[in-house]
Amino acid sequence: MNAISRYERLLPIASALLGSCLVGPLLAEAGRACREPKTFRIELCDATALESSVLRSARDEAATLFSQAVVRLSWEMSCDTPPPTNPSSARVYLVPKLPQPIRNELASKHGKTNLMGYVLTAPGGTPGSVIYIATPAVKLNASRFGQESPNESRLARALGRVITHELAHRFLRSGHTRDGILKEPFDHRDLTDDDISGLFFTSEQVRSLHQVFGCQGGG
Repeated sequence: MNAISRYERLLPIASALLGSCLVGPLLAEAGRACREPKTFRIELCDATALESSVLRSARDEAATLFSQAVVRLSWEMSCDTPPPTNPSSARVYLVPKLPQPIRNELASKHGKTNLMGYVLTAPGGTPGSVIYIATPAVKLNASRFGQESPNESRLARALGRVITHELAHRFLRSGHTRDGILKEPFDHRDLTDDDISGLFFTSEQVRSLHQVFGCQGGG
């Protein structure tokens, strides 16, 4: 709780939309598009004592990526209440390392030991509302050749992109793809480059995100 308390005063923030020249053609192709951007509610629990400026920039990065799909993210700091169950909500835990049972499972089934993020599976086998992000693993992958520690700006960018990737699993209820926001694995460039053109939502993914809200009709 002490690692969280200094952030409790932060108010939820919403994403700014990309220009209509970018989102218009995507929504037209998507078919069933919402007239107005919809909002996902994200609870953030930081157990790694990141600077507030890093958290703020990471949230902004995630908001920018989701704005490509005409979705806003509303944030609040929350650790003590039960995780949300609403299909348009999620709880993101920033932790020193993934919980041991998760690491054991990943190591035994997939041979993976240093994942940056993980979405707990809900009953029925779909991605649930609880997400873990291993901050040190993000730092390692965001560093150049695993040697120098990333500066605050690069760390925040990488953290925001990993959060977006895991939230996409949660809300799209789907696995990895060959490219785009759900590609695997994210390399150093995916995490830190200025260019985000490779971290896109497909038109089908945009349609699926909007249907989480039962959104019907044209834009």
